[in-house]
Amino acid sequence: MSDVQIHPTAIIDSGAEIGEGTIVGPYCVVSPDVVLGPNCWLQHHVTLCGPMKAGEKNRFYAYCSIGQQTQDLKYRGEPTYLEIGDENTFSPTTARWAVMSRWEITQ
Repeated sequence: MSDVQIHPTAIIDSGAEIGEGTIVGPYCVVSPDVVLGPNCWLQHHVTLCGPMKAGEKNRFYAYCSIGQQTQDLKYRGEPTYLEIGDENTFSPTTARWAVMSRWEITQ
């Protein structure tokens, strides 16, 4: 994790991968099985839950919650996966969930 900046109040699981040049702000939480590409930016109070992969230069603003369990009432605990491309912006309080089918990937 060279050139990575992680605020002392952030919680980064040892099973997460943080790309070069990424900045993780105060009170962010990055769970296991999260892969962040290079030069991403997490403002503060951002939560990323795996399994998920985000490409490079993504911007996550305050209070984003990305990769949490789907809210679909038909979901029964099947494995899910979220894939985010490059150069996306997630505005404050944005929430994105993975699909509920084990054979699909949310992109």
